[in-house]
Amino acid sequence: MREQRSAKGGQTAEARHRILLTLWGAQLMSLAMFFGLTRVLGTEADAESGRETVGWLFPALATLAFLLSFLLKRRMLAQSVERQDMSRVQAGYILAFVLCELSGMLGLLYSFLFGWSPLYYFLFGLSAFGLALHFPRVRHLHEASFKQKGFGEQ
Repeated sequence: MREQRSAKGGQTAEARHRILLTLWGAQLMSLAMFFGLTRVLGTEADAESGRETVGWLFPALATLAFLLSFLLKRRMLAQSVERQDMSRVQAGYILAFVLCELSGMLGLLYSFLFGWSPLYYFLFGLSAFGLALHFPRVRHLHEASFKQKGFGEQ
């Protein structure tokens, strides 16, 4: 197995992948702790809690963050291949993790403000689904670590 080191950082793609896996697992555990915290400290939804006025804002922001996580990660991965910079891969994944975690944090805030409701479960579910889809792949690091020359290139 050939080691591919970054010209800038000196870390191998596998070492960076392990770091991303650790961060991904920490984000997932953080989301689980948020959910557990809301179940322990939260309350049932109150019909007259004012959800009608600002309650729609939480799923809108969570969905926007979810969609932005994919858009920005894709852009960062494309730049990492173009510039042959593995640190951009890491930055893209971390940005995606944080944006998906934002949905869970909005779920946490929603539960404390309005109690448990189907929207509360949607926010946490969206966050967990996004984190699952952003599982770190070593392939992205390998693509950014070296550029294969095409036929006739020097």
